[in-house]
Amino acid sequence: MKLHLPLSLRSALLVTVAALSSYSFAQAEEVSISSDTLYQYGSTVFFRGSASYVGVGNTPTYTLTFEGTTDEVNSNTLAFALVGDELSFSNIKTLEFKHHRFRSTWYEWGGGVLSGSGSTYNLWGGSVINAGMADSIREEANSPQACVVNITGNGNVLFRDNKSYNGGGAVAIKNTELTIQDNKSITFEENVGGGNGGAINALNSGVHFKNNDSVVFENNTANSNGSGGAFNVTGGPSYTGEAPLLFEGNKSIVFSSNIAAWGGAIHLGGGSSTRHLFQNNVGDDPSKASILFKGNQAYYRGGAIYAEGNLSFLNNGLIEFIDNENSEYGGGAVFTSSNCHLIFDGNNGLRFIGNKIAKGSGGAIYCGRSFSITNTKGTVLFEKNESVSTVSGSGFGGAIYSSKNGAYISISDNKENVIFKDNHSTGSGGAIYADGSRDVYLDNNQTLSFVNNSSDYDGGAMYHWNTGNSYEGCSISGNTHLNFE
Repeated sequence: MKLHLPLSLRSALLVTVAALSSYSFAQAEEVSISSDTLYQYGSTVFFRGSASYVGVGNTPTYTLTFEGTTDEVNSNTLAFALVGDELSFSNIKTLEFKHHRFRSTWYEWGGGVLSGSGSTYNLWGGSVINAGMADSIREEANSPQACVVNITGNGNVLFRDNKSYNGGGAVAIKNTELTIQDNKSITFEENVGGGNGGAINALNSGVHFKNNDSVVFENNTANSNGSGGAFNVTGGPSYTGEAPLLFEGNKSIVFSSNIAAWGGAIHLGGGSSTRHLFQNNVGDDPSKASILFKGNQAYYRGGAIYAEGNLSFLNNGLIEFIDNENSEYGGGAVFTSSNCHLIFDGNNGLRFIGNKIAKGSGGAIYCGRSFSITNTKGTVLFEKNESVSTVSGSGFGGAIYSSKNGAYISISDNKENVIFKDNHSTGSGGAIYADGSRDVYLDNNQTLSFVNNSSDYDGGAMYHWNTGNSYEGCSISGNTHLNFE
């Protein structure tokens, strides 16, 4: 087997490859590998400097697989550990990371496949590297600069059945720029994080998915008290002004059947100055969802998404939240804190269907602050969402619940139909419940319809409550057609 790399590195790399029986290439002589300094401890590739895996030729035709083991008792495999380094994969037809297990009491958070940090703090995957074996085997890092991980220009990329006994079943990063761009498909499935982030756990990092044909997070699981079944993003990168989380220019994004305590698919931390973006993600078929959250589950808040920082969906294709469920408190599909502005603007359609909060408020959305749906080119639909409570008179807002901490709700200036249909609450507000000092604007839509919504108490369609001292108002005006049925 030939490996294209500088002569001075061949012996070190060949030792690594030989020791990793599951570290395999198809037609490996056509994959170029280079690294400044490369070590192997047990089953971990550890390096300083930079490393790149690049398929030779103009068209990706080769396969690269990093495979661990399904042994849950004795396994401890970590594919890569980075310390202020750069790691790149490009021009590979099939890139797979499978069956890695990472257990270490030394790390606060883990990372079954990639673990990176630019920090000198002894936290996780960073300044002190436990290289996948005994805790006493580690390398000290002297460089606090950010790590860079690029997965770009490949065919099919797969992270499957990786497990960390801390956080980040597949990827754990800190002070790291992770860019996944221009790939045919990128899939994270059946990864398990023992803490936060079933697939990805990111602290003070940038996680950017750009111009991929397909992005899928399916059946990933965070700890029963953890956040983000697919991924957890906390804080923002200190080294760049870009959003901590960015999905841009992808054709299809799917989050399906992910599970966590907080944010079944996604947990987004950060204060009111943090901004997370889904923008310009448009598929080839306008009738199919460009962004889909389906069947995700949370135990406490946000069946699909729990957002503490600001979250915007801008100029995307059709967006769907279907059959997501949260067990208690709030947000069958989306929960936003008092720091979060939730914005949907300029999208081609928006549907919340069949989402449920089993013991709390906001069958589809629990809004802690401002919330807007504006300039939608297609239909806005809230259908068969449900808020339920075992406490008599509770379970507010079958589709939308807004807390008194917020500034406003605006569902305005949408170009086609806005429909609330067959939503139900066991408390008040069959479709919408607006609490306290909250402006509600339902203005200038083509058609605004409330059809067959129901509540066990007040406001079958909408309930707007205020204390009498802080009333701000409710506006329903300028709609071409207005229907209450």
